[in-house]
This record gives sequence, structure tokens and C-alpha cells, in this order.
Amino acid sequence: MPLPTRASQDLILNTQREKLKRRHVFKPLPPVKVVIQSLGRVVSSRNMASELKEDQAKTFPDCIQLNDLASETVGGKILFATDDFFAPAENLLKRQAPEFKLNVFTEYGKWMDGWETRRKRIPGHDWCIIQLGVPGVIHGFDVDTRFFTGNYAPRISIQAANLNQGEVPTFSQRNNKMGTAFSEEDLEIVNKLKSDSWNLLLPMVELKAGHLETSHNVFPVSSQQRWTHIRLNIYPDGGIARLRIYGVAQKDWSVIGTNDLVDLVAMVNGGVCLGFSNAHFEHPRNLIGIGRANDMGDGWETARRLDRPSILKTNDKGILQVPGCEWTIFRLGHSGVITFIEIDTNHFKGNFPDSCKIDTCALNQQEEKEEALQKWSKMNEGKWKPLLSITKSKSSCRDIKRISGPINRLSRGLFSAASSITLYMWTVIDLRLCISDADFIYGTWFTGKILYCWCYRVHREWPNFARQDPEFRAPEEGALAAQLYAAIPL
Repeated sequence: MPLPTRASQDLILNTQREKLKRRHVFKPLPPVKVVIQSLGRVVSSRNMASELKEDQAKTFPDCIQLNDLASETVGGKILFATDDFFAPAENLLKRQAPEFKLNVFTEYGKWMDGWETRRKRIPGHDWCIIQLGVPGVIHGFDVDTRFFTGNYAPRISIQAANLNQGEVPTFSQRNNKMGTAFSEEDLEIVNKLKSDSWNLLLPMVELKAGHLETSHNVFPVSSQQRWTHIRLNIYPDGGIARLRIYGVAQKDWSVIGTNDLVDLVAMVNGGVCLGFSNAHFEHPRNLIGIGRANDMGDGWETARRLDRPSILKTNDKGILQVPGCEWTIFRLGHSGVITFIEIDTNHFKGNFPDSCKIDTCALNQQEEKEEALQKWSKMNEGKWKPLLSITKSKSSCRDIKRISGPINRLSRGLFSAASSITLYMWTVIDLRLCISDADFIYGTWFTGKILYCWCYRVHREWPNFARQDPEFRAPEEGALAAQLYAAIPL
């Protein structure tokens, strides 16, 4: 056999080099600015869109703007998991974005911020049962594999069930620690749920690795049913950082009398954010969450507007004169007559908004869809009516505004001569909140964020949902705001 020539040797070497290059492709790092953001405040945000470049965020469906029904902050919890060897399943439901700790190891292996099971050496696959904190209609999932690159779960599927309280057995308390797996007792209990036969919301799909640009695996779903529990299947094993279950709460509005107060915009009562002008740091859906906010990361935070004048001025009422404002749109969980509004700037001391105002309108489903398609660009074309005029905000405080007698102007102005009570059943009341010189705003007493909208009169067939605060004492209709303050456990 003749020896290869020098040219043929070079050709062989070059071919081998190309093969090695293709086999060991390392993706270039993003620009330094993005790297700094990914290690800093942006990653700690709950707003998935703000963690991505603007062009990347536009590729995701609208469902990511809805409420996370399974977050630990709204009461979501893990009932069962087949394996928690490297990292427990409770991490899936954490509010904050996943983090990475370089060179941190446990006695079981590399420390990971998510749910990671061991490499299976037995038949089957891993799965877990999640109880939603707020039952509702699910519109999509975000399966975040952040930092799980060579150890992420390659495939998943998701099933769901709508269970009554009596249908859920009592599970043993989970220790939320790694290095564990299910016991025979746990398996016997979970088998009573027959979760393998639950409705399939998401058939088996492949996931992408946990690099910054590919970690968010978003899957919209079209189910219109109410769900209370989720079964997450991973095939066959591996890790997932976070599971966000986006949807709208669904409540029974037939259990409360017509004169009871209720937070119409709270996410537990079906309130949902439909649009916003800016969510650079934190998403405005935080404003309608459960309970009072824990820290500054639990409110709505926008970027500082670059079009502000170099030297600020105020009018005779002390309101800053700046161009434009930041805004967000909420759909109420149910139509009604608004009697009180609470604006809570808790924790925001050097960065609270200068002022805010609230407008309302009534839209049917088609009108809302058209507005959303136009990115709410025609908000000033006569449909919106003022509910709260421009009001000066205060630092880190809870401020309750009473909407007095002329509130009926709202129904007359919106619904003309038609019967407002009947028409409420066919319309959606939307709120528009505008904040001036905006950095942050927080929220409400019941929701812990903003726009505490109380209603005392709705159609008798759809009365309000009860408040879930045992210490609350509802004031009589027509009571002064001072009486309301006295009823709030500060």
C-alpha cells in the first residue's frame, strides 16, 4: 500500500480538525452588559421578559404575562416527588429566578437551584405532584432549565386534575432536602390519586439546555377548564430549575351576598394584567398578588425615563411636570361598583412614584382582543373614564382612597341608558393605572400590591367572593375612609 502524500496527509489532518471543531463548539459569551445583568438584578426578577433581550422576549406567547398559579408565594406546594437526590422539587416553585453558585458542592454532588433527580438505574421515569396555590384556568407553562446544561431533563409531559378537598389524601410532610426518594408509604398514598390517568395538558415534548438564550421552554395550552393539581413527568430523569404555570384564577362568585366587599382586581379573584408600558425590573402583575409585599422585588418597578427634563419642576399642586407616564392595564375578576382603592408603596422609599391616576372602561371580549392586538395604543379615544384623578404618592405607605357617591357616574358614563346591572354581566371592567416619574409601586392590603378595588354591589346572580382575612371588619355602606383604616391590621 503506497504511503500517503504530504498533500493527502494535510487533507486528513484538516478534516480531523474540522470534525473536532464541530464536536466542541462553544457558544460565544453575550456582550459584557448582558452578562452583568444576568448576574445581577435582572436575574432576580420574576419578569421572564426582562431577563431576555427585547427581540427574544417578543417571540414568546402572551401567556407569560399572566399570573403564576403554582408559585410558593401564592401557596403552591409539592405533594410528592419520586426522587430529590441532587436537589428537591420544592425549588421548582420558588419566586425568585434560579441562581448558580460556582464551585459549591454538597455531599451528593454539585449544588443546583432546581429539581434534579439521580441518574436512573431502574425502570420508569421521575415525576412529581404539584398542588396549585390558586386553582384556575391554565394558559401556558414555562419550563426553565437555567444552568442545567449537561444534566437537564431531556423531555417532559404535564397532566392535570380538578380535585375537591375530600379527594386529596393526607401526604406525609416533605423534608425539602436532597439525597432522598419516595418511601413505600408515600407511594401508597399517591397511588390513591391515580395521577397517571389525569388529563394530558402537554404531551411529551423535548426541552432545551439551560443556557441563557434557550433556558425558557414556553408551551401555551388551550384548555378552558379549572385545574387544582398538576403532575409533572420528566423522561427519564434530570433537572429543571423552575416551573411557571401561567393562568387566570377561577372563583365561585355565588357564595357571597350582594353587600359584601371584595378585592375585584386580586389575582385570587380572577384579576389579570393585560398590558403595560414598562417592566424593566419587576412585572406589574406583582401588584395583584396575595398578601402585602415582602420586599421591593415584590412590586412593579420600571426603568427611569430618559426623557425627563434635567431640572424638574412642579405645578401649584406639587405634581412633577414630566412628559408621559408609565401605565399598566388590569382586567377585574368580576365587574362591579368600585368604592375603595388602596395604593401601597411599602418598601419604596427613595424610588416611589411621584403621582398616579386610575381610569376605567368596559370592554367585551372582542374589544379587549382588538385593544391587545394594538398594544393598547388607542387608550385615550373616549372609552376610558377617570376613577381616581392625578394623586400625589407617598413614600413607603398604604393609602386608601374612597370613591364616594358619584361612583354611579361610572356605570352611567360607561353604559349610557342601559341597565348597568344587566350589562355588567356582559362586559369586562378594566383598570388603567398611570404613574408619573415612575420607578416603583407596590400594592394592596389583601393582594399585597396595588389597586385594592372594593365592590359592594354586583348582580345578585354573581355576588362577590368573600375576603379571606378573618381580622377584616367591613364598614357599612357609606362609611368614611377613617373607619376603614381602623379595620385594617397594620
